[in-house]
Amino acid sequence: MANPIIIVIVALLVLWLFVKFKEIRHRLFGTVILLLILSMFLSASYVIKKNSLDLREEGSFGKFTKYYMVWIGGIFSSAKQITGSVASYDWGSVKSPDIDYLPNSGQNNSNSSAQSPE
Repeated sequence: MANPIIIVIVALLVLWLFVKFKEIRHRLFGTVILLLILSMFLSASYVIKKNSLDLREEGSFGKFTKYYMVWIGGIFSSAKQITGSVASYDWGSVKSPDIDYLPNSGQNNSNSSAQSPE
């Protein structure tokens, strides 16, 4: 039978690890949210500066919203286009290197001299 003290120590260690992992998960979530807010702020600043908007003027917030949504839409459109190009690429046509010609490949060739690719 296991020593009760060891069982208690192991149980406390497991509980402590569970609490630490939970803290790390919450800290990671908070960091992701903070980075998302920071990137939105920086991108909004970029759109405001690029289009010379003064948000204190009447009607400029509507222009800002329009420009920002078009800018974000352009980013998503570019990402969609890149993803589509990667997905439709014929990856089977990419020639892989011949393992027999790689140095230190671990294969013993009958010819002990270095071979060059044809």
